[in-house]
Amino acid sequence: MNADAKFWEEMLEDGESLLWCGRPQTGIRFKPSGWMRLALGGAFIGLGLAVVWLGTSDGQSTSPWAFYALAGLLVLGGLYWLALDWFVDAALRRRTRYAITDERALIYRFGLQSYAIRADSPLEIWSRDPASVIFAQSEVQTRTTTIAKIGFHALEKPDAVLEILTGVRDSRLS
Repeated sequence: MNADAKFWEEMLEDGESLLWCGRPQTGIRFKPSGWMRLALGGAFIGLGLAVVWLGTSDGQSTSPWAFYALAGLLVLGGLYWLALDWFVDAALRRRTRYAITDERALIYRFGLQSYAIRADSPLEIWSRDPASVIFAQSEVQTRTTTIAKIGFHALEKPDAVLEILTGVRDSRLS
């Protein structure tokens, strides 16, 4: 029994059996939304460097401290936008574990999230790179109601996971 299976055995309910457990792919990954963060972070850093250059362009470097404080804030803001997309996402995926039992799908990140697999559970693969398997939906209230798709993200072998989930869902039909 591997370490992931031992982790999940403690969280299973009586009579429940573990069918699959895994983790999302780790490492830094560039997502399509990263282009906007990259541009924004680069703009902040460039603006911060421009403020330093303007503050020291008179040759005497006696510019007020506000120039350097503003430049520092702009550069730190730019680094934050650059790092947020990659490093935070990688850290969250590193702390995430997935499992499928004969009753439910489980996600553990900072706490356990449990989703019952029912006969009407929507199962689909998002073929983005890396792929995700979606098994539940939830309404999220914003200015308009949005349907959030819940599933196992960044999987190496989504077809095998979908097959297991389909088997659990189909067992509910009989």
